[in-house]
Amino acid sequence: MLIAIIAMLILILIDQIIKYFVICYIPYSMSINCIYNLNLLNFIHARNSGLAFGILKQYNNKLVLISFIGISLIIILGYFFKFWSKLQTMNKLSLCMIISGGTSNLIDRFIYNAVIDFIDFGVNKTRYPVFNIADIYLCIGFILIASSLLVNKKQS
Repeated sequence: MLIAIIAMLILILIDQIIKYFVICYIPYSMSINCIYNLNLLNFIHARNSGLAFGILKQYNNKLVLISFIGISLIIILGYFFKFWSKLQTMNKLSLCMIISGGTSNLIDRFIYNAVIDFIDFGVNKTRYPVFNIADIYLCIGFILIASSLLVNKKQS
């Protein structure tokens, strides 16, 4: 379990360091094209005061409450660490990813009153909503849990 805690701290640190560099070196709303002459991948300094993909931006005060709910969920997920030794490796990895991603985005919300997003991906004008490394952790974690549940369901 100590390895998992260290891994989560490293994942959070990676995300926070990258966000720090984005804040320091990319002016707000400026976009930097990462692949020459292709508008496929850009780094942009964006702040998301809403939920995922900017939903509910106008309700920022209510998002503070949602953030506290998020903290509660992280604590509940942390409760699963009590049963850590009984969990399958896939579930351990997914919990580490989800807790790391959620915690890093909550750190942003409390420090900056918004989540720092910076990865802009798409083809020409068809763009995916701007996201960050912590969002990738969350998506991977949920995909791992879902696939683990499907595999376990098929086996039983």
